[in-house]
Amino acid sequence: MTLKSWEEWLPKYGSKLLAAPAPDLEIAEQLLNLCQVGCGTVGEIAGDIGRSLFFRQRGMVEETTIPTPEAAAAFSEGNNQAQSGDFEAAIASFDRAISLEADFYQAWANRGFALNALACYPEALASYDEALIIQPNFYPAWLNRGVSLKNLGRYQAALICYDRAVELDATEHLAFANRGLVLHKLQRYQEALASYDQALDLEPHRAKTWMGRGETLMAIEDYLEAIVSFDRALEIKPKMHSAWTERGRCLFLLGRYAEAISSFDKALALQPDETAISHRQQAIESLKAGEGLF
Repeated sequence: MTLKSWEEWLPKYGSKLLAAPAPDLEIAEQLLNLCQVGCGTVGEIAGDIGRSLFFRQRGMVEETTIPTPEAAAAFSEGNNQAQSGDFEAAIASFDRAISLEADFYQAWANRGFALNALACYPEALASYDEALIIQPNFYPAWLNRGVSLKNLGRYQAALICYDRAVELDATEHLAFANRGLVLHKLQRYQEALASYDQALDLEPHRAKTWMGRGETLMAIEDYLEAIVSFDRALEIKPKMHSAWTERGRCLFLLGRYAEAISSFDKALALQPDETAISHRQQAIESLKAGEGLF
């Protein structure tokens, strides 16, 4: 098997392992050993599956942390700081909460969120792992761990996290939407569409999900249906620059040049962008050629 084949096969094998009634800890240890050896992306995927198996073993016994008042106060302060955008101060507050209550898994998870916001993705992953060691069934940690992995370009590993998040809470749209995004990145377009549709069934008013669905439809050259998705995104968020641009690209590819130009104009009115400018010029030239103006 080639490395590419391993990268495609291993997540599917991991999904079967994680779906088993009881985790196979011997295989989990072997996968973690493979991760420690290296092996690039294959090793990273193996490590994520191995850790997930160990987390599942811990998850067979529910653990609840009741923080001390002092730890709870530091945690609340960290949340307020994160909500105001002061992520460095938030991390300091979460660190203080953890120093007072080492098993405060919510603080570990929110610390990861703040680190992720600062683009400190490896550090965020380590924080999420601490949260999941303590409470393996904590949905937000699985969801946001997937976000960090996605931001690192580790799409197969991110998919494992989103699959676990969906298993824990099938009523939460963000896990399905993020799952759709990484499936798109992996060029598994039909699965991506199914995941986006599940997200939209749960929350039809999120423009970003409609945008992702449209981009996936573009990838399979279903431009008419993609336009429908971009239009839905624009109904929710009329100033979404990227939706106007991608809508224009679809119209251009369908030969509807005048409509494409109009869409690019709306994108450019919102945000000057070299991509939209270039596509708009192509549409103008194609329109002139079609009308015999050259």
